[in-house]
Amino acid sequence: MTYIEPPRPIYETKHDIDNENVLVNSLEELWECKAHKLPRSYHLDFALFKKNKLVALVETKRRQVVRYKYPTIMVSASKRLAAHQYSDLLGVPAFFVIEYDDAVCFIDFDEEPDFHAMGGRVDRNDPADTEIVCHYKSNRLHTPNQNSLRT
Repeated sequence: MTYIEPPRPIYETKHDIDNENVLVNSLEELWECKAHKLPRSYHLDFALFKKNKLVALVETKRRQVVRYKYPTIMVSASKRLAAHQYSDLLGVPAFFVIEYDDAVCFIDFDEEPDFHAMGGRVDRNDPADTEIVCHYKSNRLHTPNQNSLRT
């Protein structure tokens, strides 16, 4: 008998989507590009275009803390893997963009994490929320500016 894993619940709320849109709208303005929401199967949030040419891929995260509340920011190793695969396939960078209460920061997924660990959420009682994660030290994150997205 073959075991078929049931589909994962979708925890994303309208509030999460609204936060994501506010962040990506500010990136569109700053980087003079157009963002297109990607299907869930991509494991990344947006593709960025300039003059109809793909220039970057983006994964976004909203943290409701100040930037240096924790020494690192973590992202799923599977998201980083997807970012690498699409970045290599499409020949564009893939960025992890984090909005904190006091700053917006990013790091290129090509930059090596400082370390890997088991991590994730434990508040939803979902065992699939705990996985291998990549940790980047908060002081390594970059502040986006008009030159961050070179084409």
